[in-house]
Amino acid sequence: WGSNYEKLVGVKREWDPSGVFWAPVTVGSEGWVEESEWEALSGRPVREGEG
Repeated sequence: WGSNYEKLVGVKREWDPSGVFWAPVTVGSEGWVEESEWEALSGRPVREGEG
């Protein structure tokens, strides 16, 4: 993402403030973790510290 990362994070927060759209290698994903094997299999992420 290079020098565009901060701008992209801003756009992501504007359009997806609740973090509904998530993937492991996308802009803004650093705040999410997969807490259990079941969640990893189901693809259901949780915000860090919410598990």
